[in-house]
Parts: sequence; C-alpha cells; structure tokens
Amino acid sequence: MNQNLSVREQLTYLINKEGISLEKLTDLYIREGLVDRFSRSNLNQKYVMKGASVFQILAGKAHRPTKDIDFLGFGTNNPQQLKEEFSEIIKIPLNDGLRFSDISASILQAGQKYEGVRLDIKGNLEDVPIKDRLILASAR
Repeated sequence: MNQNLSVREQLTYLINKEGISLEKLTDLYIREGLVDRFSRSNLNQKYVMKGASVFQILAGKAHRPTKDIDFLGFGTNNPQQLKEEFSEIIKIPLNDGLRFSDISASILQAGQKYEGVRLDIKGNLEDVPIKDRLILASAR
C-alpha cells in the first residue's frame, strides 16, 4: 500500500479491495491500534486478551460480532487504578493516525456473568471521532 496515503485513504482502499464495511474495518483498525499500544506497554504481562477480539485481530475477520476487547487481568478490579494504568497505555505514540484522548471507568453491573471494569475510550482517527470499549476481569 502507498505510504503517502492518509490512514483514511488506506482504509478506503481496503474497503474497495476487500468489500468490508467502513464500520467493521474502522473497528478492527482501532482495536489493532489499542492492542499494539498494549503490547508495547509495561502491563503486557499483567493482562491476557480473550474473547472474540482475539480471533478478529489474528484472522482479520470477526469470529462473531463484538463491540469491545476483553482482557483477563491478575490483580485489582479497582476502576480508578485501571483507568490510570490504561490512560498511560493509550498515550503511547504510534504513527497510525489514532489519538486517544479520554478514558472513563465503571464497574460492570452486578449480576453480570463476570465481575470486572468497563473502560470506555474516546479519541480520533485523523480528524474523525472514534470510541471503543475494553472489558477487564480479574482472576482471583
């Protein structure tokens, strides 16, 4: 692919070439950017990615529809601490057009299958607003 094209132009090229919807390709691109930053962080040994996003990122297509990235962690389910840890991860600079600017943390609703914390992340892909969600559950 031509390196002089903007990220959006490259995604448009892939949409036309592969016949993938803009929403699906953008979601995959955002998740890959988050996982790339996570893999470069000092927390990459503390959490393990799990769920449908693993298949989506490895295979380049969805195993089943998903709107978040699931992680299993070893340690706390404290929303404030997780927000602080992942705030550092999303600040890792990469040349991918993604800029994450805001992160919020909340405890998953009582009665859910897994206890955990939901992190909602906002930012931009070049000049287009984006958002994604991480779900973190801790092993006990």
